[in-house]
Amino acid sequence: MGMWFWRCRHRSRLCFGGDLGPRTGQGGGSSGSLAPTPSCRPWGSPWARLVLLTALAVIGYGIMDTYLQTPAVSWKNWFQALDGVNETVIELITQDEVATYIPPTVVPPSRWVRYNRQWHGYQLPVITCQPLGRFGNVMGEYATLYALRRMYNASVVVTPAMRSQLNKTFPRLSLPSHPDYAFEIQLFKMYKEELKREFTFSDIIQLEVRNYLQGVVRKYERRSHSNNATSPSSAPAPPVFVGFHIRRTDYVKHAKKMFGAKLPGEEYFNRALNYYRTRFPNKVVFIAASDDMAFIHSKLKNEKDVYYAPGKSASVDMALLSSCNHSIVTMGSFGFWTGYLAGGEVVYPDVKLYSDYRFSKSMYERVRLENFTPLPAD
Repeated sequence: MGMWFWRCRHRSRLCFGGDLGPRTGQGGGSSGSLAPTPSCRPWGSPWARLVLLTALAVIGYGIMDTYLQTPAVSWKNWFQALDGVNETVIELITQDEVATYIPPTVVPPSRWVRYNRQWHGYQLPVITCQPLGRFGNVMGEYATLYALRRMYNASVVVTPAMRSQLNKTFPRLSLPSHPDYAFEIQLFKMYKEELKREFTFSDIIQLEVRNYLQGVVRKYERRSHSNNATSPSSAPAPPVFVGFHIRRTDYVKHAKKMFGAKLPGEEYFNRALNYYRTRFPNKVVFIAASDDMAFIHSKLKNEKDVYYAPGKSASVDMALLSSCNHSIVTMGSFGFWTGYLAGGEVVYPDVKLYSDYRFSKSMYERVRLENFTPLPAD
């Protein structure tokens, strides 16, 4: 018997394998020539089954490889779209049913690729950016680089310009330095506690902040005793500190030109102050700072529970405001960081805008900053 590939004349298709039997003549005798048997079974031969099993094995291996390489979590929602400037996020539900929101571009460790090529001693690819903007923007750029390193296992370096702007204030920065304006809240928010350790203020700055706040506490206690003259022996409740940052100077024109926005004024100031006074009656203390101290002195001069930051430097003001329990901010990246690092409730103005703005209600809601509370700006 022989094995052949032939076209089945009964079904007009190519058949694999089969038996070649003797052709029977009209007279019933054997003619001595061979012809395919009438019943053609294309997948009946061992060779055909081998081809089929091989194809199924390859497909099965691919499916198993994809399954085993994915993170060991269950997917509740594949994608939850964010509009405008925001990125898409994935909602992951861990075994403890705790929701974590991460960008879908996060690469699981099983998929990390190591490159053999290097650049100045750093394994490729290398990510960096030039510091643009003022102090708060540079902090956002550093935080974004830190998040990208953690997410993609990529080499990340900071430029000397960025290092020089941050190192005196935050001497414990871990990213290496080497000779775009990155500020992606939806990326670095998942590393908040790690970033708070990154943005640890220098010992000198921390000592200055502690001394200042102790002085405020003494003034608060004296004022409380004078207001409670009928029972001077009772100790006043510890104050609740609320940092209050008011952005002015160049941002007045910048906000109008770039976003069609007007910076919030006295109506918002009073609304935000009264919000915390209602929440913490008779024990709230406000620490106010600004890049225009003369402006806020003129606007808040009648507020007895408002104390003014020394205003020596942006670093000290940042450390002081982020040491408070809660926050009030206006616009700009500096105010954002004071509230973000403080960790309590952050009141911000719901400003009318004519274009996308990073520090707005729509953005804070998209990136799910639940501790940020909007109040009407006017």
